[in-house]
Amino acid sequence: MLRPSVLHRISALPLSSITGRTTANFSRAFSSSPRNHVARLTIVGQLGNVPEREYTSTGKEVVRYVVGHNHGTRDNPKTSWFRLAHFGPTDSQAQYLTGLQKGSLVYVEAEPQSSTFVDERTAGPDGEPLKRSTWNFVHRTLRVLRKPGSGDSSASPEADAEAEARAEAEMA
Repeated sequence: MLRPSVLHRISALPLSSITGRTTANFSRAFSSSPRNHVARLTIVGQLGNVPEREYTSTGKEVVRYVVGHNHGTRDNPKTSWFRLAHFGPTDSQAQYLTGLQKGSLVYVEAEPQSSTFVDERTAGPDGEPLKRSTWNFVHRTLRVLRKPGSGDSSASPEADAEAEARAEAEMA
């Protein structure tokens, strides 16, 4: 067994001195596919509005919605809002998403996208329009954890479960 001081010295060495390979070759030893950068956000929160179907300027369908996540202390509660979009949903996915009610507790996995734009409405100290940045999140997975008023009777709990399972299978 190696002593902690030996482990510390080994971990401080460059990877190539331990393996005899360069870092690029070392990472390729674990995978035959190219390295992809993955940034994924997991949100558990409530729908802030009913999801809406929209179309981009190129005619691609998008379902947009907002999820709020409550955090903070009892004395100082805070809510963070996340704008999400699901691009190119099938008809059943779009119907399922737009059928969700405001206040539904959802689990969402999404990929963040940053965009920069010029805000013509706001001028900086030099009188020029300000450059602004915003984050949008592209929906990858959504699961409904609880519907608002889940104690109320809906048309059919079995039909709701079947529609949810169909939509989740298509989204996966």
